[in-house]
Amino acid sequence: MRPDRYLEDFLNGLETLSGAYPEAAEVIASHGVVAALDDDEAFVVLLRLVGPEAPVYADELWQLISTFLNSRRAEELFGGSEGIGHTHLNAVRRPRYIPPNTRPVIPR
Repeated sequence: MRPDRYLEDFLNGLETLSGAYPEAAEVIASHGVVAALDDDEAFVVLLRLVGPEAPVYADELWQLISTFLNSRRAEELFGGSEGIGHTHLNAVRRPRYIPPNTRPVIPR
Protein backbone atom coordinates (compact mmCIF):
# COMPACT_ATOMS: atom_id res chain seq x y z
CA MET A 1 0.00 0.00 0.00
CA ARG A 2 1.36 3.39 -0.92
CA PRO A 3 1.54 5.76 2.06
CA ASP A 4 -0.84 8.31 0.54
CA ARG A 5 -3.32 5.78 -0.87
CA TYR A 6 -5.78 6.29 2.00
CA LEU A 7 -5.96 10.01 1.15
CA GLU A 8 -6.72 9.23 -2.49
CA ASP A 9 -9.37 6.72 -1.41
CA PHE A 10 -10.93 9.31 0.90
CA LEU A 11 -11.09 12.00 -1.76
CA ASN A 12 -12.44 9.54 -4.34
CA GLY A 13 -15.05 8.44 -1.78
CA LEU A 14 -16.13 12.04 -1.26
CA GLU A 15 -16.46 12.45 -5.03
CA THR A 16 -18.54 9.27 -5.31
CA LEU A 17 -20.76 10.31 -2.40
CA SER A 18 -21.23 13.74 -3.98
CA GLY A 19 -22.39 12.01 -7.15
CA ALA A 20 -24.91 9.94 -5.19
CA TYR A 21 -26.32 13.06 -3.48
CA PRO A 22 -25.97 15.84 -6.09
CA GLU A 23 -28.17 18.25 -4.11
CA ALA A 24 -25.59 18.16 -1.27
CA ALA A 25 -22.46 17.81 -3.40
CA GLU A 26 -20.88 21.07 -2.20
CA VAL A 27 -21.45 20.25 1.47
CA ILE A 28 -20.07 16.73 1.04
CA ALA A 29 -17.03 18.02 -0.88
CA SER A 30 -16.36 20.52 1.91
CA HIS A 31 -15.62 17.59 4.22
CA GLY A 32 -12.35 17.09 2.34
CA VAL A 33 -10.87 19.52 4.86
CA VAL A 34 -10.90 16.62 7.37
CA ALA A 35 -7.70 15.43 5.68
CA ALA A 36 -5.89 18.50 7.00
CA LEU A 37 -7.35 18.39 10.50
CA ASP A 38 -5.95 16.83 13.62
CA ASP A 39 -7.86 13.72 14.78
CA ASP A 40 -9.48 15.66 17.64
CA GLU A 41 -10.77 18.33 15.25
CA ALA A 42 -11.97 15.67 12.82
CA PHE A 43 -13.93 14.06 15.65
CA VAL A 44 -15.89 17.31 16.01
CA VAL A 45 -16.83 16.99 12.33
CA LEU A 46 -18.03 13.44 13.01
CA LEU A 47 -20.15 14.61 15.95
CA ARG A 48 -22.01 16.96 13.62
CA LEU A 49 -23.16 13.94 11.62
CA VAL A 50 -25.08 12.45 14.55
CA GLY A 51 -28.57 13.19 15.79
CA PRO A 52 -32.04 13.80 14.47
CA GLU A 53 -30.91 16.66 12.23
CA ALA A 54 -28.18 14.63 10.53
CA PRO A 55 -28.29 14.68 6.74
CA VAL A 56 -29.44 11.65 4.73
CA TYR A 57 -25.88 10.80 3.72
CA ALA A 58 -24.52 11.04 7.30
CA ASP A 59 -23.91 7.31 7.80
CA GLU A 60 -21.99 6.96 4.55
CA LEU A 61 -19.94 10.08 5.25
CA TRP A 62 -19.28 8.92 8.83
CA GLN A 63 -17.93 5.60 7.51
CA LEU A 64 -15.78 7.34 4.90
CA ILE A 65 -14.24 9.74 7.43
CA SER A 66 -13.76 7.00 10.04
CA THR A 67 -11.96 4.76 7.55
CA PHE A 68 -9.72 7.65 6.56
CA LEU A 69 -8.85 8.47 10.18
CA ASN A 70 -8.12 4.80 10.96
CA SER A 71 -5.86 4.50 7.91
CA ARG A 72 -4.06 7.71 8.78
CA ARG A 73 -3.50 6.49 12.33
CA ALA A 74 -2.15 3.15 11.01
CA GLU A 75 0.24 5.07 8.77
CA GLU A 76 1.43 7.22 11.68
CA LEU A 77 1.89 4.31 14.05
CA PHE A 78 2.99 1.45 11.84
CA GLY A 79 3.98 2.91 8.48
CA GLY A 80 0.96 1.44 6.69
CA SER A 81 -2.02 -0.80 7.17
CA GLU A 82 0.02 -3.92 6.36
CA GLY A 83 1.92 -3.45 9.60
CA ILE A 84 -1.16 -3.44 11.82
CA GLY A 85 -0.86 -6.21 14.34
CA HIS A 86 2.74 -6.95 13.39
CA THR A 87 4.36 -4.07 15.25
CA HIS A 88 4.36 -3.74 18.99
CA LEU A 89 2.65 -0.58 20.25
CA ASN A 90 5.72 0.39 22.29
CA ALA A 91 7.82 0.47 19.13
CA VAL A 92 6.16 3.62 17.77
CA ARG A 93 8.66 5.88 16.05
CA ARG A 94 7.04 9.21 16.88
CA PRO A 95 4.88 9.37 19.99
CA ARG A 96 1.87 11.67 19.76
CA TYR A 97 2.41 12.96 23.29
CA ILE A 98 5.68 13.56 25.10
CA PRO A 99 5.25 14.49 28.78
CA PRO A 100 7.10 17.59 29.99
CA ASN A 101 10.46 17.16 31.73
CA THR A 102 9.29 18.95 34.85
CA ARG A 103 6.14 18.37 36.82
CA PRO A 104 3.70 21.28 36.96
CA VAL A 105 3.30 23.11 40.25
CA ILE A 106 -0.29 23.08 41.36
CA PRO A 107 -1.23 26.00 43.64
CA ARG A 108 -2.93 25.11 46.90
